[in-house]
Parts: sequence; structure tokens; C-alpha cells
Amino acid sequence: MLETLGLSATEGDVYHAAVRRGETTLTQLADRLDLPVAEIDRAVTALAATGLVRRERDRVVALRPELAIDGILAEREARLQRARVMARSLAQEFRAEQPPLQNVDVVQIVDGAEAIIARHQELELSAREELCTFERPPYLTRAADTNQAELTQLARGVHVRGVVASAALEVPGRLESLRREAAAGEQVRVLPDLPLKMVISDGQAALVPLTMTTKKVDYALLIGPCALLDALVGLFEALWARAVPLQAALAGGETPVEPLVDRDLLALLAAGVSDSVVARQLGVSERTLRRRIGVLLDHLGARTRFQAGLQARDRGLL
Repeated sequence: MLETLGLSATEGDVYHAAVRRGETTLTQLADRLDLPVAEIDRAVTALAATGLVRRERDRVVALRPELAIDGILAEREARLQRARVMARSLAQEFRAEQPPLQNVDVVQIVDGAEAIIARHQELELSAREELCTFERPPYLTRAADTNQAELTQLARGVHVRGVVASAALEVPGRLESLRREAAAGEQVRVLPDLPLKMVISDGQAALVPLTMTTKKVDYALLIGPCALLDALVGLFEALWARAVPLQAALAGGETPVEPLVDRDLLALLAAGVSDSVVARQLGVSERTLRRRIGVLLDHLGARTRFQAGLQARDRGLL
């Protein structure tokens, strides 16, 4: 049992013998344990250092075990607590100052939701220049939670661009968290749909979940520099160019570009967001929304929302 205190087997035997005698000598301990006096001397020195015995030249006095052992345990618990505090502090520094990912294989399989979440955060925090993301449901974490890793990167001057599928805006709380992220500096754009979820760090590594049709995501691919990564970067840029900026709508308030043109409404409609979400975001009833949509289509000379989007692009309204 005394090994848990860091004592060797010999030190434990010596301590047991000293406790039984209360007060003894090195020679008596050596005779009792059939060990050389020099070995007993080393063991007693170690026991005295831990506070289990008191040594007076060649005499050894065992201290009350319950007091001596409790004192050792209390000191160790205090050291452990200090270590825990230091570990948390170091972990924060590690996350803030983590260098770019090195030596990522061409493709690695990441197995399990917890590993995917950890790898995703690691990849986000590894970016030094730019972080690019595709976002769509389902989510492995709470959609309403603000992405703290992205906020950390934005504060450090990292450029963050995100393309969001319109379905994400209908997930409770996600629109509000996107508002907070946009206010911190993230550039947010929206498309009616996205082919995959993805995060790309500095164009050097990407993480792509392998399943998109269920709420359970078991595997993801971590992709290093290769032709596949180049293709994913190209896909992001192509869809980014097609996506509709959502900054004006997320900032709140209307910013008309020309008379009768409601830019916030136009951006939300072109992004493929449902009427219920648009109405909630603009703070109007669906009946009022339909009337405003009619006015907008008439002004743009369009019959459908798609035609309105084309007209808006041609006229530089989006």
C-alpha cells in the first residue's frame, strides 16, 4: 500500500518495522529485516525526507502514521491542484498559439464524433491567414452556440469566410449565432444548398465529413496538400462567388440601394431562405412579407424570385 506514496519496497518494510518499534536504531532495523546497515540508512533518509520518521543520528523515531500520511497526501493534492490550474492555462495558450498543422498525410480517416469535433477545432485554430467553411445541417454540436474558435481567429486577424446553406438558418438559434459571428468580422454568404460540409485552413488542409444524410456523423476525411485539396479550394471559391452576402440582413435594419429595393429582403430571397424565416428575420408577418415580395418583383420586372436574383445581380444590387 505504501507504494502509492512513492515508497520503494525496502522503504515500506523499514517504515513498517519502525512503526512497530516506535523508537529504534539503524542497527536494530538492519537485524530485524536482515539487510545491510547502509541500505537501512538510505531508506531512513528517504523516509525522513517525506516526513514519516524523525532521525536523530543513528536513532529512528516513527511519527504518528495517520498524521504523517495525511500530511503527505494533503501536500500531493495541493501539488495536483496547482498542476491542474497550470494545465488549463497551458491549454489556453496552446489553443491560441497552436502552430499550423504539420505533416498532414494526403488523406487521413478521422473516426468518431468526438475525434471529428477535436480535429475540426484544431484545424480552425491552426489557420494563420484564412479559414474557409461550408456549413449545413446536421450539426455535431449545438447550432445555437457561437463558434469560439472562429472568434479567436478573427481577433488574431485571420480572414474567415463562410458559406451557409439556407437550411442552417431554420435551425433554432443558428441565425442569432451567425449574427454574432458576422458582427465579429466573419464574412457570411448563403446558398440554397451545399454539396458538403467542410473547413479549409490556409489552403493547406481540409476536413470533410463523409456522411451528410443522417444526423449521425461517424467518419471524416482530413486532407493534406494534394490535387483533391486543390479541387476543394476551387469548389469553395466557385460557390463563394455564387453565394449571396448575408451581412446586411444579419446586421439588422434595411439598407435600400435604390428606391423600392429592399436589399435585406432581396438577399434573403436570393439565398433560398423560406418565407417563415425571412418574415421572422425582418420582423413582419408572412402576409406583409408576400406583399413586399410582390412590390420588389414588380420593381425589378421579374416574375419569379430566381429572375429577381438575376436582375439584382445585373444591376449590382447584390
